[in-house]
Amino acid sequence: MSHTHDAVFKRIFGRPELAADLMRRRLPPELIAALDLDRCEPVTAEYLDRKLRNRRADLVFRVPLVDREGEAFVFILVEHQSTPDPLMAVRVMIYAVETWSRYIERHRAKTGRAPRRLPAAIPLVVHQGRRPWSGPRSLAEAFDLSPELQAVLGEHLPRLTLLIDDLAVPDGERGGRTQRALTAAALLAMRAARTPAAEGLAERLAALISASLDEPGRAEVVATVVEYLYTQVDQFSPSRLLETIDATDAETKEVLMTVADRLRAEGRVEGRAEGRVEGRAEGRVEGRAEGRVEGRADAILELIRQRFGEPSAALAARVVADAGEGTGPWFERILAASDLADLEARLSD
Repeated sequence: MSHTHDAVFKRIFGRPELAADLMRRRLPPELIAALDLDRCEPVTAEYLDRKLRNRRADLVFRVPLVDREGEAFVFILVEHQSTPDPLMAVRVMIYAVETWSRYIERHRAKTGRAPRRLPAAIPLVVHQGRRPWSGPRSLAEAFDLSPELQAVLGEHLPRLTLLIDDLAVPDGERGGRTQRALTAAALLAMRAARTPAAEGLAERLAALISASLDEPGRAEVVATVVEYLYTQVDQFSPSRLLETIDATDAETKEVLMTVADRLRAEGRVEGRAEGRVEGRAEGRVEGRAEGRVEGRADAILELIRQRFGEPSAALAARVVADAGEGTGPWFERILAASDLADLEARLSD
């Protein structure tokens, strides 16, 4: 599960404009004012350790400093965590050291000498947990020293304190706002994937999608968010989202239909309804077992109810009779129909 969350996080916030918006939420205002976030650019986040094993930070960005002559910038190390890690600060320090080492090597190759000073490496951890972050927030907390020795050696120990954007804490308590609707939509999806309640989710998501009309990468991000919510949140209904989207937003409607087609082709459309046989969650839709046929019928009827209300007994019987042959034609009819009468009329097409 955590790999799914990580992959979606990197796919969305690997986009520099959305990463910059994420930084604006949590970095200190004084630092934000000193950075040219419009020129934020990703850098390689993969490293090899001494045993030639691959080690990878989540996301690393190079952000120029404003009002500075020459090449002046900072590194922002963005890490995604689904659960608190007691050694999170240690991990981030390792990534910072690796990033500095690579910078030194490139500077030496370019100029023939080592740099006199290093760009700052600033850690930002986005916590997508069910409960607020409860782990250590600084490197000092990782040292096995008494408080007395900590006080004596404080200036001689490496220091690093994590900036944590804790999605388990309401925005009003944490502070920070996004400038882009796509950032807000992605964070809404990340919160919903870790909490059981999804009431009003489609309506809130539709409002954010509608507000993102002029933002770059809109279709790709919306598709990622919708697919992520469908596979992670049982109560999320793409059909409800389709109903809520502005009628003039043809691009989003096309994106939703494309996502539905892809999920169906991969066998994941049938992978979510309650009471399905084990193994359906893996997307296997062989349709041999009787329980799988019932699961298909449940999925079709669920979508009909969400989109149009309770189907007639005759329509429900038709769904059950046809479920053994797959759900594809039914999902196409349901998404294309305007009401129950239109859906029944399409059965004779």
